[in-house]
Amino acid sequence: FGYSRSTIIENTSFSIPEGDLLALIGPNGGGKTTLLKLLLGLLKPATGTVQIFGENVPCRKIPVGYVPQNTNANLEFPITVTQCVATGFVKGKVNLSELKPLLEKVGVQDFADKRLGELSGGERQKVLIARALACKPKILFLDEPSSNMDAQGQENLFKLLAKLNQDMTIVLVSHDLMAISKYVKSVLSKYDINLPVYMDVNKIMENTSINNNDKKELISSFLEKCEVN
Repeated sequence: FGYSRSTIIENTSFSIPEGDLLALIGPNGGGKTTLLKLLLGLLKPATGTVQIFGENVPCRKIPVGYVPQNTNANLEFPITVTQCVATGFVKGKVNLSELKPLLEKVGVQDFADKRLGELSGGERQKVLIARALACKPKILFLDEPSSNMDAQGQENLFKLLAKLNQDMTIVLVSHDLMAISKYVKSVLSKYDINLPVYMDVNKIMENTSINNNDKKELISSFLEKCEVN
């Protein structure tokens, strides 16, 4: 896949285990968002296939949640938190009995009647996650979910994603190694158009003497090797 004459991704093959919490990491302009959109079916590869749970994308059979990058667009649009989350229900069929629990699940129930523009970046991101959960996804994709957040906001967000990961597979694009390191189960490094490299962090920790305190160093070392190679 590429844009105009520039190839972004080529000869790529990998799989993500069900139940994973995977961080897609790489340099700015390295094709992370492009790869995410290919996984979602928002972009179509020139050759090859992309599958989610055995179905070619885009697929209507598999519920998929998506939280795009940049929550600062159209902040003046007069929509409340409740109205925003309601747009996530399939075919616009709002289930009121499920809407309130969604707000509570991500911790924004106190902002139900507030407009999106009145919320902080972290609060808006949680609202968009609630909207993505409305379709009861089997897999949730997020593009730079912690951008423009302070340290505490990032910590709260990744704690929420770790909790959601108990019920679904999660794939997120991130450049913030410090914030994600203690929560992710695996890492996909995107430093080369031909070879995104997958590392099962938890499996390595289970089979070695590495403890959770050294998890960041393990991921950092892996990424350094990917960048050099």
